[in-house]
Amino acid sequence: MVHTRSVRAGNSSLPLGQGQPPTNLPPLIPPQIPTQLPPQLPPQEVARHCYITSVTQPTKGKDKTPEVIPQRVPDNQQVMGVEIVDNRPEDETRVAPVEDVEDVLVDDRDPSRKTEIGTRLNPEERAELIAFLRANNDVFAWTSADMPGIPTSVCQHKLSTNPLKKPVAQKRCLFWGERLQAIKEEVEKLLQASFVRKVDYCEWVANPVLVKKANGKWRMCIDYTNLNHACPKNCYPMPSIDKLVEAASSNERLSLLDAYSGYHQVPMAPEDEEKTSFYASDEIYCYVMMPFGLKNAGATYQKMVTIVFRAQIGKNLEVYVDDIVVKSLKAENHLADLDETFNNLRKNQMRLNPAKCIFGVESGKFLVHSLLLINVTSHLKCFICF
Repeated sequence: MVHTRSVRAGNSSLPLGQGQPPTNLPPLIPPQIPTQLPPQLPPQEVARHCYITSVTQPTKGKDKTPEVIPQRVPDNQQVMGVEIVDNRPEDETRVAPVEDVEDVLVDDRDPSRKTEIGTRLNPEERAELIAFLRANNDVFAWTSADMPGIPTSVCQHKLSTNPLKKPVAQKRCLFWGERLQAIKEEVEKLLQASFVRKVDYCEWVANPVLVKKANGKWRMCIDYTNLNHACPKNCYPMPSIDKLVEAASSNERLSLLDAYSGYHQVPMAPEDEEKTSFYASDEIYCYVMMPFGLKNAGATYQKMVTIVFRAQIGKNLEVYVDDIVVKSLKAENHLADLDETFNNLRKNQMRLNPAKCIFGVESGKFLVHSLLLINVTSHLKCFICF
């Protein structure tokens, strides 16, 4: 016996499966199959596009950024890499003086070990500042080997990966010629500096990508797209740039500091080191120190410098990630403020890059804003920020 159900619509009912099909539907149109498929993008360009998309996702409630589709370029013009991974171009100075500066020797044992100071210092101030820098040159790093690293008791970078996300081992990209040689040389430098180590077994593996620098050499970055997707965002509060610039804009003397290989001074949490694994030549390596390209690296670094300079921030120092300015309301107090800063750097094993530091200036560029001292009248000096 066959049972049927009725479907009621209005005052009529039809047995389910026995109704007549509608006759007013448009005819089905078969899909158009293109005769030519679009050209495939090189694997490096696909990786570059995926990474930029992953790190530029709009926040909730804000307008979405239009998707940028990478275009194929001729093989002889391809630029491999992710410029956004390390936003510190080789030819860019992170802090720059508005006034003139001069090179001074800070280590008599090596004439190449120099840093810069302002040229508007009087002879006594100049001599005292140079003597101070020479007496405290242990805070400078001249090579990667000079960096002991921030103690793990102060700060370390934890990934906090989502346990529901399965580890991803990217399909290995092959490199030849000068690109392969550039990867080998960079990995050798990282090994000598103890920033990376070999890995025997890993579940997360990423590919290196190469960026052509202005000088024609290659910068190696790592495509952490998949790893970043598995990590929740760290909502550590970042300072207000406007407030920082305003706070640094009413002082007679400034010193602009830059940390040597900033991110690489922060250690990775031991349990997360192997999650940063990447292919290199015929081996797999992972980072022992925090690399560029990880999702919350900036927040971790800001937390670290906040801990290091907690007693100074707002008083005689302002810091935004790796931009540090030592400020003094009175020029005669600047050496004391520098001494406090250097003591905190030394205590926390943080090192400065002497090639990118400028000491004892009246004005400078901080956070891409300019702090310029203007003599309005003989009795009044004020700062403007523009």
